Amino acid sequence: EPEILLYDEPTTGLDPVAARRTDRLIQEMAQRLGITSVVVSHDLTSMEQIAAQVTFLHQGRVHFEGPPETMMASRDPVLHAFVNAGGGRWSPPAP
Repeated sequence: EPEILLYDEPTTGLDPVAARRTDRLIQEMAQRLGITSVVVSHDLTSMEQIAAQVTFLHQGRVHFEGPPETMMASRDPVLHAFVNAGGGRWSPPAP
């Protein structure tokens, strides 16, 4: 009866359908068992779908902590570079 489950890159190498199914399974496990899930991932789609809180590490240090919406709305150039490295789907809000 764990209180916390750690997932290390659970969607890496999966096709989009399997990755979203994995996201749903992580959410269902957390809800059904009443546990906290810690997910280490570079998958931004997963992060947006399953995270309540995000901790973004840059050069070995915590660069951002907060909800996914706040991260995605950030004007921070480091966050912008990370999010857009995968083909770009985000641009910071206008000043």
